[in-house]
Amino acid sequence: MPDHRRVVPYRFIVFAGEARGRAGSILSTMYGNQNPGADAASLALEQQRFLRAPVVVAVVAKTDPAHKTPEWEQVLCCGAVCHNMLLGASASGFAGQWLTEWYAYDREVLAAFGLAQEERIAGFIYLGTAKEDPLERPRVEAADITTHWQGG
Repeated sequence: MPDHRRVVPYRFIVFAGEARGRAGSILSTMYGNQNPGADAASLALEQQRFLRAPVVVAVVAKTDPAHKTPEWEQVLCCGAVCHNMLLGASASGFAGQWLTEWYAYDREVLAAFGLAQEERIAGFIYLGTAKEDPLERPRVEAADITTHWQGG
């Protein structure tokens, strides 16, 4: 696992089995409270969110601003953990998706999932077996975003 100066600026919350449905109930309820005009289909979508994969892992960023490692580097470490989880899943024959949807930023949802006020979600990593190949999105060419510094 990525770690810089042993600060370990992350922790994990695993949603598996029936806990995924309970998490969905929280999402549906909170979404409904915040969107009083939400239709039944929208509420059902929220209820089903964590059922899209057999396991969902919340990567929680818990940076320490007092640590000698700059907070920015701690945040980068959390992102590296998310990416490594995806690489590990792929190398093991599984599919993974890194998402941060509305509930990753909602303080009420985060509190219900047990996050402290100073903690944030680096990503929800959805893990399972792909039913179909993912749609490939247009990607930028590396040459378009690369410069070669020559000095001066």
